[in-house]
Amino acid sequence: MSSSKQAIADSISASSSVAESKSVSASVSKAESTSISESESLDAYWSSLSSASDSESVVASSKAAAASAKAEANKYNTGITYDQLARDPDTYMGKLLHLTGKVIQVVEGDTETDLRVAIDGDYNNVVLVVYDPTTRSTRILEDDKVTFYGLSLGTQSYTSTLGGKITVPLVQADKIDDSGTAPSNYGY
Repeated sequence: MSSSKQAIADSISASSSVAESKSVSASVSKAESTSISESESLDAYWSSLSSASDSESVVASSKAAAASAKAEANKYNTGITYDQLARDPDTYMGKLLHLTGKVIQVVEGDTETDLRVAIDGDYNNVVLVVYDPTTRSTRILEDDKVTFYGLSLGTQSYTSTLGGKITVPLVQADKIDDSGTAPSNYGY
């Protein structure tokens, strides 16, 4: 081959080699890109599975907490009424119960708060409810409608402002739900 033909052939070969190199480089780059995007997709997939697992865990945890709260509330659903507590306090001493009423007096202390509660808004059916004020983040006020869950402790006697002795059922509250101010017609 003549030297000029050889130079042209070498030039074509070099061009072809550069083109092949570019093609191979593009293919490698495309393959790397595909691998990266597949890898990112796998990461996203595993992350979504992890998130789904976390979500399922949160849902399961919420269901367990709800079931526990329901079981906790149910242990106080003993059907004990105000009338039973007032008539036969010794029979119900040490029993769990829950009642609802309107707060007619609050006596706050550092370690104990006492509430006089008119059950179902009836001022003739009063229970003395005692609780640890550190168990609540907000104060309970007079005229609030509350539902208390606790333990019957028999009765408590005190002297009225007119000097008469008053004996009422006594309950140590474990939990108190405060609905805010009772409606003006509550109990009437």
